[in-house]
Amino acid sequence: MLDPIESTSDPKVLDNIFRLPEYDGPEDRFTAAWGYVLNREPRLAQAVADILLKDRGIAASVIGVTDHPKCNSLKKPDFLIKCEGLDILVEHKLDALLHQNQLESYIGFGLPQTYVALIAPSFQPVPTEVLSHDYYLKPAGRDHFRWRDFHPSVKSHPGWLTQEFADYMASLGMAPFTLRGVEDIFDPTVKPLQFDDALKRAAAQAFAKAAPSCLFKGTPTRRGLEIRTPGASLTLIYVWAEQRSTCVSDNDGPVLAVSVYERNIEGSSSLENATMATPSGIVVRRHRLPKVEEVGGGTCRITYVSPLVDVIQDTRDETVQCIAELLEVVRSDFRIDVI
Repeated sequence: MLDPIESTSDPKVLDNIFRLPEYDGPEDRFTAAWGYVLNREPRLAQAVADILLKDRGIAASVIGVTDHPKCNSLKKPDFLIKCEGLDILVEHKLDALLHQNQLESYIGFGLPQTYVALIAPSFQPVPTEVLSHDYYLKPAGRDHFRWRDFHPSVKSHPGWLTQEFADYMASLGMAPFTLRGVEDIFDPTVKPLQFDDALKRAAAQAFAKAAPSCLFKGTPTRRGLEIRTPGASLTLIYVWAEQRSTCVSDNDGPVLAVSVYERNIEGSSSLENATMATPSGIVVRRHRLPKVEEVGGGTCRITYVSPLVDVIQDTRDETVQCIAELLEVVRSDFRIDVI
């Protein structure tokens, strides 16, 4: 099919990973690397096509893949998987949302036996007319594919190239979120790397703009995070998971706790015990310590706790959001304003 989409003689086809050119953004860079890996590993390319076609009951042998195939349209698909008897146009998303009429335009090419699919890290709304179209591919019960649907196939494929690409995908949050509960955090035989990652992402979301000079430092157990110099009046905010709160004795079960260390508590705002709820419904208890604690030039008089079972969600992004909302409560109480 050469018109309006060409899968051959594209000058951007990557033949050597070390010649990866500069791209406008991480999405295009990822797509180029993804195309390189699938072209070098045809069995993996076949596994990807099989996942995309599975719920249609279609089997088709992969011929090759093309990064950003040529098309006679202002709308250029990210990816083409060419198979015997059919083609699959794939739109890749990392952080961006779908453009208006983006999927509709690909379907509107009207090419025979050409399917369209969307892969994104988290939920994106897909127009009803696309969802109901005969040539739109999606997994049963969901509006589109997610990158975590493909990471296990990459990870299970032998060879250094696929293993390093699987690690690259994991660093972008594309690996399945296996943190299913508090037992995964307190298992002494493994380090909770995904929890550690969620803490750092949430802290960056809550404080990167409000306190751009603050530093994040994880703990050896990967169950805690130090947010250093988060504000002019603060020396440290310490966030950590504990199996039972050491500060709020009537709080049953594991908690995510936050302690705030101030440079000088004299004349600081009065904060008393309170129970609050975040936009996601996470209960946050603010507790004034009966006796202040001093660490490294800072004084802690206030701590916060939330039930850890409510903080851990089904996906990384949802878990990060819950932690960030807890930190937003802290930021608001101590008037760490967004610049």
